[in-house]
Amino acid sequence: MMVRKSHLASKFKPSAKPKKKAIPHGVPTVHDGVQLRSGLEKVCYQALQKANITHFNYEDDVFELQSKFTATGSCYQLYKRMMTYEDAQALGINARFKDKKKAKYVYQFGEVTNNLRAISIKPDFSCLNKDTKTGWIIETKGDYTNEYLLKLRLFKHWWTLNGWVIDYFAPNNLTNVNKCIKIIKEKYYGL
Repeated sequence: MMVRKSHLASKFKPSAKPKKKAIPHGVPTVHDGVQLRSGLEKVCYQALQKANITHFNYEDDVFELQSKFTATGSCYQLYKRMMTYEDAQALGINARFKDKKKAKYVYQFGEVTNNLRAISIKPDFSCLNKDTKTGWIIETKGDYTNEYLLKLRLFKHWWTLNGWVIDYFAPNNLTNVNKCIKIIKEKYYGL
């Protein structure tokens, strides 16, 4: 009996590649008694200390880019809500639950509240002179999300309108952290 090669190839397909596990963003860690939000923040903190830059704030400065407000009119959009399998069934929502005993976020379409929170930014590391409105900020970012890029754009607009002159750094790895610190040392400490 003669078997065609194409027949065998279709019968014995290589298995699909396993999905990579998502890398968690910002695994909290502690260094010198300071609770840091990610390993990259710890790397930056250690690099600042190694460079003898000790005069800085860690998540102390908060800038409100837009105040909270209540929008007029009505808004109907997709939103997510935490619910159990029973809640979803009672509302007639056909959602997939891997574990029917655990609650999960379920997307729905409907009217949402018009009460909107303020948009603010809290940089990781900062050394700012509020009298002269100058200084530097380091915001460690492993991943540049669309949300972050939009907030950064709003922040640049805010500091420009308010007369600040800020050196803003957003390193995403150790090499870039070291480049940032080199610039800060040269510009602010004359080293």
